[in-house]
Amino acid sequence: MGVTMLRGREFLPGDTLAAPKVAVVNEKFARYFFKGADPVGRRIAFRDVSMTIVGVVANVKHGNPREDPNAFRFVYTPVSQAEVVAEMSFYVRTVEDSTAMARDIRALVRRIDPNLPLFSLRTVREQIDVALTLERLISTLCSSFGLIATILASIGLYGVMAFHVARRTREIGLRMALGANQGKVLWMVLREVVLMAAIGIGLGVPLALGLGQMVKSLLFPTQPTDPVVLAGASLLLCLVALGAGWIPARRAASIDPMRALRYE
Repeated sequence: MGVTMLRGREFLPGDTLAAPKVAVVNEKFARYFFKGADPVGRRIAFRDVSMTIVGVVANVKHGNPREDPNAFRFVYTPVSQAEVVAEMSFYVRTVEDSTAMARDIRALVRRIDPNLPLFSLRTVREQIDVALTLERLISTLCSSFGLIATILASIGLYGVMAFHVARRTREIGLRMALGANQGKVLWMVLREVVLMAAIGIGLGVPLALGLGQMVKSLLFPTQPTDPVVLAGASLLLCLVALGAGWIPARRAASIDPMRALRYE
């Protein structure tokens, strides 16, 4: 499985039922119970069974990808010393096609014991996909709602700016008649768009930081305070705002001053 061995040894073929009981603990267990001392060689009791710690491994995730590897204390015992085994999970590393390997594994198990049930045979990628089904569903829904909200916001911003430009037609015509070029008029309109976007970002980022803690468990592997995500969202908002305000701004910059001065 690639779990890092920090101290001691792994389980050996000689760790059988007839041999002294042994165990491997994770780093969280060692730090909690031994306070920094070396636990290798120390004895522990679990369910009235005394065993000797022979190794310490790094903390790893067990249940799902969202799990904090430092949250749990684990004691690992060799299956060769278990008197009763209800079920077991095996991981097979292969460079061959997973479908063909699954077929070979089923055939091998049937040859060993035709009555031995074999279930949940899938790749690690499939296992991860199953574990993240809910998160991906929520992510898809949130992305869809976010896209709809962005489209509605851009349409609304376009309508507001178009109405704003229409109301200021005479003013814009007067400015151009007095010497304002198209670039200045264009920036005059876009400046208001940038201001609205800045206000939105200024209000949205603190709210996102606060509300992000409520959905932190659903953000994998992203953190709610990820600066890259916040910067990307802010940049996207600016681009959407500029895109929505560009058409009204171009329309304002192309106004004929004489017609604008006669505009009612």
